[in-house]
Amino acid sequence: MPSPGRSARKRVADLREENQLHRVYKEVDPSAGEFDEYPHRFYATFETENESDATAGPRALIVGDDCPRTKAPPVPGG
Repeated sequence: MPSPGRSARKRVADLREENQLHRVYKEVDPSAGEFDEYPHRFYATFETENESDATAGPRALIVGDDCPRTKAPPVPGG
């Protein structure tokens, strides 16, 4: 007998499929459109429009982000 958590996940997956909501990738816009920046960083979500393009060449998946602009400044004396 499946656990309640598994059946709930299955139901959610079925609802996404019924409503054609698939995992897609959206590009991060670090400047909120102020500048023409193309960092080629994406996040996954469930929607209908995919902003990523498949390439025939080599690819890499980087999990996490160490962008200096997103880090908190160092604590003085810390």
